[in-house]
Amino acid sequence: MPDKSEFILLTLSSLTATAGQWVLTYGMKFVSATVSSIISMTRIFFAAMFGIILFNDTIDIFIIIGAALIIIPNILILKEKNK
Repeated sequence: MPDKSEFILLTLSSLTATAGQWVLTYGMKFVSATVSSIISMTRIFFAAMFGIILFNDTIDIFIIIGAALIIIPNILILKEKNK
């Protein structure tokens, strides 16, 4: 069971995560489905980058492959959309 300070941190974390998801969902109604899907896919990439920058996570082959699997389809989608 979390103590008082841990409970406060958990509560703040859940509130900010919920608010962030709400703002993201609200903003999606102002963009097309293509842009919305690109934004959604890049969240994983940015989470990995923040882990590397803030927490000194190491870059391994799985991060490189995962980044490529996120970035390349997004580029292809944007190219197709701009035709």
